[in-house]
Amino acid sequence: MKVITDYKDLWSGTPLWMVNQYNFSKLSAEIKNTFIDIAVIGAGSTGAIIGEALSSAGYSVLFIDRRIPGSGSSMASTAMLQADVDLPLIRMIDRLGFDKATRAWRRSWQAMQKLAIKTNALCHIYKRPSLYISGNLLSSKELQEENSIRQKILFPSEYLHQEKLYSQCGLNNTGAILTPESYAVNPQAYTMAYLSSALKKGAKIYAPLDIDKIKTKKNAVHLITAENQIISARRAVFATGYETLKQLDFLDKKITSSWAISTKPQPKNIWPSQANIWEASDPYLYIRTTPDGRIICGGEDQEFENAEKRDALIEEKTEILSRKLKNLFPKTDETVEFSWTGSFGETKTSLPLFGEVPGLPNCYATLCFGGNGMTFAQIASEFTLQWVKGKTDPDHDIFSF
Repeated sequence: MKVITDYKDLWSGTPLWMVNQYNFSKLSAEIKNTFIDIAVIGAGSTGAIIGEALSSAGYSVLFIDRRIPGSGSSMASTAMLQADVDLPLIRMIDRLGFDKATRAWRRSWQAMQKLAIKTNALCHIYKRPSLYISGNLLSSKELQEENSIRQKILFPSEYLHQEKLYSQCGLNNTGAILTPESYAVNPQAYTMAYLSSALKKGAKIYAPLDIDKIKTKKNAVHLITAENQIISARRAVFATGYETLKQLDFLDKKITSSWAISTKPQPKNIWPSQANIWEASDPYLYIRTTPDGRIICGGEDQEFENAEKRDALIEEKTEILSRKLKNLFPKTDETVEFSWTGSFGETKTSLPLFGEVPGLPNCYATLCFGGNGMTFAQIASEFTLQWVKGKTDPDHDIFSF
């Protein structure tokens, strides 16, 4: 059966993370006739987290990626790890009901905490508070309502009125929700750390290598390359980002283009808390810092995936993001040193989707769509482990296809 996913132009420009390229060549393995427990297709941040979890649980794992590991959508990420879901809790309750919405938010919080502990043992991770500031989607009054519901479900948050927000961060917005714990990472180093951890536990990587078709049997999955090389596994897990399997075209999802910039290092101009900042606005806006004092600003999302159209807008979007950064923090030097663009998937609920692939026995897919994809990858690893063990996750009704 043909299983190939569309090859997409995932990003372009010059991401900040290209400054320190990692040596991927050490991760490739010579293809041999083998039979392993689980093949993980996709060696980006999501696949790396899933494969590392499976390796830690004692399964033999093989990563396969059509690109150099970590060079796909992970390269375009701005890598803010936070528990807050893109869709506000008050809006998610309207769509999913109180029970499912609050369980989704709690699960995201738990996932971020687990991920932070794991990541801290593998690579540098930087703890930051998170500020969700008022914008054209949520007024200060609506943010207060949002904060009240978060506190009701024991989601840690505090509402900051305009005066306190300005005194703490120098922001003139009418209000913000402060979440005391979020994180930031270098997405390339982060992905490599998880892949390297899996390799130390016996995993292997075949990359760059593209799968052309698949044959499934009762207890096996045979992945076949264009050169008719066959890789056999008991199960296969697809973590291919928005290059989704054609068998999943029925899912209600969309592709969005986004842009990002990075300034030169300016540690003296950074706001005291170095909070991860995101604005309740359309178009989207978010800001974070790096350890050497750079400011990363991203957003300006638009709902399309045409790469040529997306790339043609880099200069225009760079100017807009630079101007918005200066408006929020007048003392900063908004001069852009790096700018890039990429595309990503979204769902109506801003939640990830996991499940068995229709028509492909022993195959599982994880779609960690949305701006919180790295945190969702932790949930994906937990769902995948349950599936491999023949069990169903308690939150299956929220995240399943």
